[in-house]
Amino acid sequence: MLTILLAAAAVAAPAEIEITPAQTAMHRALSLRDGSPPCADVEGLSKTPVADLKFLVANATAPPWVGMRAAECLIAGHPTEITAELDTWVTDPELAGLGILTLNRIDALPIEIATHVAALALEKGPERIGARKRLEKAERPEILELVKP
Repeated sequence: MLTILLAAAAVAAPAEIEITPAQTAMHRALSLRDGSPPCADVEGLSKTPVADLKFLVANATAPPWVGMRAAECLIAGHPTEITAELDTWVTDPELAGLGILTLNRIDALPIEIATHVAALALEKGPERIGARKRLEKAERPEILELVKP
């Protein structure tokens, strides 16, 4: 069975964890170097796609793009099911890459979630996600209103 390295700050050395067959199949699909299948195809590999994608975002370390691709699928297809994760992604300095991804996809989120996440990123997000600069590129007037000088 495939294992993924779990990098946890509280652990001196990464610990190995086993993943389910569905997570293994999803990991394999998201690992392709030159892109991955559409999210619907990846999600079709699991009976619990949201939980398994969340697992991959949190735990997949190699190849490095697996977690980001899993996050893209969650943002595109399941934003109402990952609101807590979105909040964390735009405020935790350790997750700056996920914060950047979220802000770059802000227009894909339902407006209530998008405005909440945008405001949170502007208020509490780490500088390195460049929240204002990214949100200024949004198409929705509700988001642009938040970044007006």
